[in-house]
Amino acid sequence: MVNPQANLLEFHKNMVNKTLPISLLIPVAELDPDGVKLWLQKRQENGPLDGTWEFPGGKIEAGETPALAAKREFLEEVGVEVEVDKIESFKTYTHHYENRSVCLFVHLLYFSPESKYLEVLPSEGWKYLSLNGADQEDWSANIPEANKEILKDLTSYFIKNSNDQNWRRHWQQLSC
Repeated sequence: MVNPQANLLEFHKNMVNKTLPISLLIPVAELDPDGVKLWLQKRQENGPLDGTWEFPGGKIEAGETPALAAKREFLEEVGVEVEVDKIESFKTYTHHYENRSVCLFVHLLYFSPESKYLEVLPSEGWKYLSLNGADQEDWSANIPEANKEILKDLTSYFIKNSNDQNWRRHWQQLSC
């Protein structure tokens, strides 16, 4: 006799194993009333996402917290080491691609105008995210599908908080 409980447990085990935990770190700078600059990198792979603009990040390794994975991936991909206490958790998303599912742990990293890191990050990666519905240029059309919801939520987040002085102080305290 088949144990339905065992089948359910196996199903959940397989679903968990097929979802890749990914940690993303979004560098943020120059918030003004009309928009904010985000840093992205161009993906280079032999696959469907080749040439798209994406946020730095990657797979969370066993024993790592999402924030530690974001820090490690940022160092590996961008060559910049940041302090984990400067990384702010933003949101978690699940996205299903044709061949896999991902659970995205999204983090923000704020840069002050005086930050030494602004000179290290390649300038072509800084993209302006309009907060007033203005055209996003061509770059926002050329991002992975999973990142489109993130951009929508970031826009709402910055619109909601940009005039809040307590939030701005918080941003300044976290800035690199």
